Amino acid sequence: MSDIPYETGVWDWRTNLAVGMDGLGAMKRTLTEKGVFSYPLLWASYHYGQDFVAAHGYEMSRIPRPSDTLSYRIWSGDIHPVAPPK
Repeated sequence: MSDIPYETGVWDWRTNLAVGMDGLGAMKRTLTEKGVFSYPLLWASYHYGQDFVAAHGYEMSRIPRPSDTLSYRIWSGDIHPVAPPK
């Protein structure tokens, strides 16, 4: 999902963030190409993996609800569960 070598930079926060953003971008492109993109599906793809989400028909109602508060809010469609820094 990223051209950045991760193994050598796993403990570098900049590398970690860049690789994570590349991964999310790739997931978003895949969901968009399939015509199913939504932020809850992007979260589910990150959390469970895209194969799992695809196997559940890209239907949030068929994907297990998370137990932690932040993930639950994203799953429910709240794309701003945390106030941005000021």
